[in-house]
Amino acid sequence: MRKHGRTRTAFVAVATTALLTASTVTAFASRFESYSGRNYTGSASTTDACGCSNIPYAGSYIFEYGGQTARVYKQKNCRGVADHDLTGNERDGGTVHGWKSIFILC
Repeated sequence: MRKHGRTRTAFVAVATTALLTASTVTAFASRFESYSGRNYTGSASTTDACGCSNIPYAGSYIFEYGGQTARVYKQKNCRGVADHDLTGNERDGGTVHGWKSIFILC
């Protein structure tokens, strides 16, 4: 019977470690916020998922770097050639960027 207790304890320890690691990675994910108006006004949308996501607004943006770089595209679904690479914290409230999609590299 003792053997089963050790196996269960080891499994719980491994599962807990995996869960804590996953939550730590998620907590520091890069994030892209787009706004419909200039100077971070109007409707807003936040994207922090790995891979390709479409960007609904092009008025202004904030990119918060959390360890994952990103590429932005002027076409939906990350088609064509990347227009710009986001490699650190970046924001622009005064220029309409015209980006339609973002690919966060995870």
